[in-house]
Amino acid sequence: MSTQVWSGVLRYVLLVGVALLAAAHVEAQGTGTIRGQVVDAATQRPLTGVQIVVAGVNRGGLTDARGMFLISAVPPGTQT
Repeated sequence: MSTQVWSGVLRYVLLVGVALLAAAHVEAQGTGTIRGQVVDAATQRPLTGVQIVVAGVNRGGLTDARGMFLISAVPPGTQT
């Protein structure tokens, strides 16, 4: 193949790669993540097994042994 053909193929591959990366970035912006830690107000010790719920979107989770939680795929906007 000539250099000109390879240049065209490379340009096409790069264009497709950039388009795929841009589409993945836009898709990733569709949802968010909420993370945090739950501690006892008096002792500041982590609370294990606390259920965290995002109202109205059917998402939630439990705190781990360190009181940490992570809720993914949360729709954009203000949540309670």
